[in-house]
Amino acid sequence: MEHALREWARTGFGRALGTGVTARNCERSVYNWAVQETRGHQDDPSWENRMFKSRYKQKALGLLKELERGPVVSADLQVTGDRVKLNLNLVPQLVKKDLKTFIVDDGIDLNVDPSTIDFNSLEVEFNSY
Repeated sequence: MEHALREWARTGFGRALGTGVTARNCERSVYNWAVQETRGHQDDPSWENRMFKSRYKQKALGLLKELERGPVVSADLQVTGDRVKLNLNLVPQLVKKDLKTFIVDDGIDLNVDPSTIDFNSLEVEFNSY
């Protein structure tokens, strides 16, 4: 018999990702992570162990909350000669949280007068994860 927390997590992943294999695999991954983490602390990974239950529940809750958050848009601006290419990417919050973002100055003047931009040479791509 499955533990009630596992059923709760599977239901939550089912709502966020759609029922089926993906939701079940997400729940299994959380369970396996909690087992490994608990064993790493020389503890018994059983449902009677309060720390094991807490680790499992906190990891599942964290992932479910991140999956509920809407995606953000990241922009990638590429300038080649007189051509400007703007890539817009939808990035899920969970991915964004794990990425380290660095702003690198490539000699692009971000204080350009908009009236001087040739919008005929502007290419826009839209990507989604």
